[in-house]
Amino acid sequence: MPIKITGRLPADSGLEDIFDELVAKPPREQLIIASIRCVRTTTLARDGTTTAEVSITAVEALPEATDQWERGRELLDTRREFRTGKMELPL
Repeated sequence: MPIKITGRLPADSGLEDIFDELVAKPPREQLIIASIRCVRTTTLARDGTTTAEVSITAVEALPEATDQWERGRELLDTRREFRTGKMELPL
């Protein structure tokens, strides 16, 4: 079940809030929250593989060292654990 992200970010994207962090610390992880919608599905005739193409309809940054960042990190870890069955060990 491949998924492709297509298109551009919304004009009023909340990523501007972390622009300085992205530039100053490029390899450092940043957290965002986004909503998407499916704009197209494609099914290959040769093997029946279906690909969903989605566009981002809204995106907001979760600034580091805030309660929002901590909640976002917790949600991400919880969902990953639920999906994979593997618990992330705290460092």
